[in-house]
Amino acid sequence: MINELKLIENIGLLFESQVVLFGAGREGKKTYSNMKRLGIPIAYFCDSDDKKWGTFIEKIEIISPRKLVNLDKVEVITIIIATHFVKHIEEIAAFLAEQNFRTDNIFTLVALDITISQSLLDEKTNKNYPDSFIGINSKINEVRKLCETFKHYQMLCQRLLSCLEGYQNDPNHVLVFQSGKTGSSTISHSLAVADISNTHIHDLAVFNNPTAFRAPDHVLDALRTQKSVKIITLVREPFSTALSRVFQAVENLGIRSIISQYGTFMNFCLYGLEVNTPMLFDWFDNELKAVFDVDVFAHPFDRESGYSIIKQDNIEVLVLKLEKLNSLETVIREFVGASHFKLINANEMENRSAKFLYNSIKERIKIPRKLFNDYYIGNAKIDHFYSEDEKEVLKKKWESNIVSD
Repeated sequence: MINELKLIENIGLLFESQVVLFGAGREGKKTYSNMKRLGIPIAYFCDSDDKKWGTFIEKIEIISPRKLVNLDKVEVITIIIATHFVKHIEEIAAFLAEQNFRTDNIFTLVALDITISQSLLDEKTNKNYPDSFIGINSKINEVRKLCETFKHYQMLCQRLLSCLEGYQNDPNHVLVFQSGKTGSSTISHSLAVADISNTHIHDLAVFNNPTAFRAPDHVLDALRTQKSVKIITLVREPFSTALSRVFQAVENLGIRSIISQYGTFMNFCLYGLEVNTPMLFDWFDNELKAVFDVDVFAHPFDRESGYSIIKQDNIEVLVLKLEKLNSLETVIREFVGASHFKLINANEMENRSAKFLYNSIKERIKIPRKLFNDYYIGNAKIDHFYSEDEKEVLKKKWESNIVSD
């Protein structure tokens, strides 16, 4: 029922219907305050707590879910689910679906945040608020970027420490080392549940970003010179990887920063897909090869089985293809030497409120054919992992999203 893009593409829905905030708790009150300052009218709050029914927040009545059902029968309404907890969002969406609501204007706070951010200067919104909002927000973005830089370095140091301590306590420690958004969380989580010591990390060399912090050379030497270094790394079909990275960038940069640079959320999505095109598989050279001197492209990869094992001196690398992961449990089990190992899915997006927007984007984003083809045609690195038949299947998966240039 949740179609986030409908609101993102039309802020008018907030002015042309009765807006109901479903959730009268802290997030609901905060959302109401922001919308009020922008001049966006709220008709009602709705809440499942019967103690709140009939009470008011600044003269806005809190109604019961049953009253909301009746309101939907006589009014055009827009429902904003005012919580970031995925479980609560799903419960509310399920209730609305069971009641056969007429309206399909049902959105989360993620869509509302994007809509407001890219519409601050819309003629419908309060002109007294956006100017001051944008002014202070530019400073917030500067601080956010600085914090993210140090946060990344702090996280890198913590994981390096975890890795070195892991080798100190267990010579069979496993390094789950791969580019972002390739399904590595499932591997790391499954190893942890099986009580297998492991460190999950994305970058050590930061080769393609010379201004970023990198791991100290003597620390990398300590990793490279362990008696036995076991590394699990993954590859995933490129377009899905790129789209997932776009959403990761949203979390890292913040909606306000993105909108201020690209104007609309969809512009940013297309830009993100474009800049990711040439470098999705470069991680293997920029990180794995740069740090451990292992060149995956110099070794054969079994595209049909979906994995290969590279042995080079004291280093052993298991390369997995995400699309084949469910059939590779035994391979991983033997590689780590643990007969009790089992794969346990750990889809990070499923636990984030942005998943509803992610699903809407996957269904509705329109991709220029040339941009899409750049992911699959004329790229020797993707050909190393995927056969022509596999690429055709992957391309068909996105065929309905492709438009002529």
